[in-house]
Amino acid sequence: MYNVGYLCKIIDKFWKEADKCYENKCYLACMILYGAVLETLLLAMCFVYQDKVRKTSRYRKVKRRCIKNKIRKRGFMLEFTLSDLLKIGEELKWLPMKEKIEDIGLFEDWVQWVKETRNLI
Repeated sequence: MYNVGYLCKIIDKFWKEADKCYENKCYLACMILYGAVLETLLLAMCFVYQDKVRKTSRYRKVKRRCIKNKIRKRGFMLEFTLSDLLKIGEELKWLPMKEKIEDIGLFEDWVQWVKETRNLI
């Protein structure tokens, strides 16, 4: 049902574009694109590990929201926001949220900053 190969092409395109932005000192555009890369990577992980994702509390919450709002045209996973994907990634331990990263601080704080920057678009 979900096309992971297509998502990988999107990830590659966004990543290359983000690198170009960084090289040209377009840092805001760079962070927005890296946020899009993060979001797409997490969505691809959800597609690959659907059985585990369906057991998460966040998936059940999104599913209830979709049923309540009569959103059934697409799979529930396509309705995930970046916040939903981050919560799922944290719950399934895909992301080391409490880990300290040299010169950055907590991974969780960095992800929050990327998320907020990405939401500018």
